Amino acid sequence: MPATPELHLSEHADAYLRALLARDGRAARGAVESALGSGASIPDVYLGVLQPALHAVGDCWAREDITVADEHFASAVTESIIGALGPRVRGEPSDGRLAVLTCTPEERHCIGLRMLSDLLQSEGWEVLDLGASLPAGDLAALV
Repeated sequence: MPATPELHLSEHADAYLRALLARDGRAARGAVESALGSGASIPDVYLGVLQPALHAVGDCWAREDITVADEHFASAVTESIIGALGPRVRGEPSDGRLAVLTCTPEERHCIGLRMLSDLLQSEGWEVLDLGASLPAGDLAALV
């Protein structure tokens, strides 16, 4: 019986997480390439591999099982992967849909925001990605 997509992706997410926790960027990239090679789409990889692994990294950090340096390594590797995959999924804007994306003024984590930006662009949205820690007044002025 073939594996369900969720099981299939959870195996890749587990491999990705193990690689991140071992501080093995090459193995982490290999887990992503393996997921893509087995037929997963880039949005599937974002939501079924990267996202659950990063949630697990955050849980490890919250329990103090890993250091801030370990969390930063996991984030940096993931950001580099998103940087490589994003251009492969983004499409040209169509239908006049515009999304303005930013994090709250005190939020410094923007990996999820970058994934959302790529996913919206893959569906034809024009996206203004303003990144992390944007002051509310600046957002209001732009909008």
